[in-house]
Amino acid sequence: MTLKPISITLDQIYSNKIRVIQEAFSEHITCKMIVEELFYGGYATALKTLQSAGFISDSVLGQGIRKLPDYLRSSIDS
Repeated sequence: MTLKPISITLDQIYSNKIRVIQEAFSEHITCKMIVEELFYGGYATALKTLQSAGFISDSVLGQGIRKLPDYLRSSIDS
């Protein structure tokens, strides 16, 4: 599988929301970091949804879980 980079352009409303999220942290958080965390959350939700609906096997679920950060892995295992 060949990975192709993508770029996302955010309108002013989303850009402002990113800035609000950044202000909530004491350390510097980049836009990329915020978007990556949102993707992780969406990916974890998708895995849980697909598994509970019977669309993916336990094996595929396990493969997906291994691609998540530790704090999200435990949320799916429970």
